[in-house]
Amino acid sequence: MRLRDKVAIITGGSSGIGKETAKRLADRGTKTVLLARDMAKLDAARNEFKDRTRVTAVQADVTDRNSLKSAVAQVVAAHGSIDIVVNCAGSGYFGPVVEMTEEAITKLVRTNVFGPVLMVQESLEALKRSRGTIVNISSGLSKRALPYLSVYGGTKAMQDQISDGLRMELRDTGIRVLSYGPPATDTPFLDVSAPDTRSRMSSFVKLAKPQDVAARIVKAIEGDKREVNEGGFLKAMNFFAPGVLDTLFYKWMVRKPKT
Repeated sequence: MRLRDKVAIITGGSSGIGKETAKRLADRGTKTVLLARDMAKLDAARNEFKDRTRVTAVQADVTDRNSLKSAVAQVVAAHGSIDIVVNCAGSGYFGPVVEMTEEAITKLVRTNVFGPVLMVQESLEALKRSRGTIVNISSGLSKRALPYLSVYGGTKAMQDQISDGLRMELRDTGIRVLSYGPPATDTPFLDVSAPDTRSRMSSFVKLAKPQDVAARIVKAIEGDKREVNEGGFLKAMNFFAPGVLDTLFYKWMVRKPKT
């Protein structure tokens, strides 16, 4: 896909991978729209762009259909079209499944599953007219669960299935669907998930830089890729030696050290 002068909406665009992806899309000449719930954070993110004339910020909650409907209408009114939708907004949770509250599970599902679906539904007519691209930001954990992150990974696995279904259902429209699973990445998302998520994750894996991940996402969009998952090692090990992975993750993340 040629990116210059395309109109791109990025949910979760105020921080992390979403913000960095938006920056790189803007560098390629797109008219970039940042979506997030917090207007102050959106304004701060917009101020980081080299050319702010090509970047707009729209307040929206991906779990609220009316909020997304209004945001999409604003973008179409301002730019006339939507060519790319990047579903990057996400919610995380780090903790044992047996201790999760119904509220915590509901928040994960509403943000990570309902959010992308609602965004696609509300932007679909504009995407049909442009024969555009949907990008669903999944996770390497969609291919293999980790202790304390399995429900989060489960929502991303569901997102993968939705991406595959959309790709077939929308085939006649010319809309492309990219499912992109980044590796564990050093973003504010880790601090929101739980106080010790960052330290626990970095104890056994090197966290990727959001700038590097964003560059690869944009490259995949330009190349009209179907699916990219940077959790390939986990996927392969889960196929060939799942028991070994169980033991390793138990030792690294679950078992309490002897005193």
